[in-house]
Amino acid sequence: MTVDPIETTLCKVISDALRSASNSPELSAPVTIKSAMGSPREWDSLSFVSVFYAVGEAFEVELDDDDAVHFQSAQTIRDFLAEVMSE
Repeated sequence: MTVDPIETTLCKVISDALRSASNSPELSAPVTIKSAMGSPREWDSLSFVSVFYAVGEAFEVELDDDDAVHFQSAQTIRDFLAEVMSE
């Protein structure tokens, strides 16, 4: 099985953003490509903003407010990044 470097980086970026936003060294669950808002529980509407900006910065992608719809799960973020980075 091939490891997707973007997926690996994305999960780390999300995890780091959630730990920072929740001011906690540990999350209630690990962040995987199947993670979404509510799982881990630290991924809520407040930490959503941290995830949004952290992903934009980490992947050097200029995000608009309209792009937020893609930030409900790690997989939808990954799909969005694949589309934006291929342009």
